[in-house]
Amino acid sequence: VAAGVEDLRPMFGAADERVLVAGLVCWTHLFGAVAFELFGHRHNVVADDAYAAFFDHEMRLLGGLTGLRTFDHD
Repeated sequence: VAAGVEDLRPMFGAADERVLVAGLVCWTHLFGAVAFELFGHRHNVVADDAYAAFFDHEMRLLGGLTGLRTFDHD
């Protein structure tokens, strides 16, 4: 996996390869989440009244992946 993120090395120097991979995964997911939101791809998939909770859970998952926040199951 590390070989796949070596192109990031000039920007992030000696960062651990796990950090590079987690960051790339999070950036990709966040980019996709924003695109899905902007183009309505979540409409009729996530209920309007539950969307805030869904988004909060989604961001907690990403935070857990990066170590910014501990993962919880609520």
